[in-house]
Amino acid sequence: MNIYERRRFIKQSLGLALALPTLTGFKINYQEVTYPKILFRVGWNNNDNNELALIPALYRIAQKTILRTEFYLWLGTSDEKLMEMLNKNFTTLKMVTGDIDDSGQPTTDELKSILSEADLFFYSSGSSTEVDWSGKNKDGVETRSLQYCLDNGISYALLGFGNIPDEQESLDRFMRIANGAEFVYSTSSMTDKLLKDKNIKISKIQTAPNPLFGFDLRDDTQSRKMLQEYYLLDKDFLTVDFKAHGISSEKLMEYQRKVIELITRWVKETGKNVLLLPNNDADADYTVKNIYNPLAEEIKAKVAISKERLMPDLAASIYEKSRIVCGMSLFPAISTVNSGNPIM
Repeated sequence: MNIYERRRFIKQSLGLALALPTLTGFKINYQEVTYPKILFRVGWNNNDNNELALIPALYRIAQKTILRTEFYLWLGTSDEKLMEMLNKNFTTLKMVTGDIDDSGQPTTDELKSILSEADLFFYSSGSSTEVDWSGKNKDGVETRSLQYCLDNGISYALLGFGNIPDEQESLDRFMRIANGAEFVYSTSSMTDKLLKDKNIKISKIQTAPNPLFGFDLRDDTQSRKMLQEYYLLDKDFLTVDFKAHGISSEKLMEYQRKVIELITRWVKETGKNVLLLPNNDADADYTVKNIYNPLAEEIKAKVAISKERLMPDLAASIYEKSRIVCGMSLFPAISTVNSGNPIM
């Protein structure tokens, strides 16, 4: 089987896997494809587990559905905790460094080599709205990599778009890249509506379940240590994830009031503890100031708060050990559904 046949096989297999409602229990068995290569590049926000969990979730889906595959992660912005989580859970994952320069060429030999050898380049913008579809700047998640693939006949797939440009030149480039992909997945009805409202037709777009459903990493040791520090028992406390960003000031005040009321009622009616577990650093600051501080002193005695963002494997372990989760962000919601726990 030559490289073009392998690329077609891999993109069809991964595409089918992403389209399956459960994202699990499905495997590709094959004899002729030996060690295909998939290169991932994901635009993530280091301070948001919705982004950080997407990377291992995509790997896990691919690992479970396309056997005997070499996986490469083309590093964008990274941090020590993220690398520790990935290295601990994905021992065979290979890291690739480099960039696409102003002339549109890879800056390292290893990047040029893996792009030419990859059976599929899988690109996700994350939830970033700063995707540079003009290709002229370096703001946010750059798209020069996609242009390079388009120009050099390298098979690529898209998960999400980031922002959809209004300026005509950028919009034309966006359309060329989107329509040049082997397949395009959208997990947002908002994006689907925006495309429809702008009369944009992309030939291979499909709406798929969010890949976060494939996230299954846990850090049981650290989560138990954390529960001990906060004097919490398994299945005996309420976890609250409060999201402050991306919400209007009026709605924010409403949600803030409701969460304070929920915590107060929970403590008074059950006598059980509460753990405030923000999903990112900005929300941690907001939660301390606007949720924890306004609580009555007798309620505070039953409320613990994590003042820093946890990595997704540790956070998922906490959700799993909770009795109920009150989640406003996507990752806590999906993680809790996966664990079978109740969620509000």
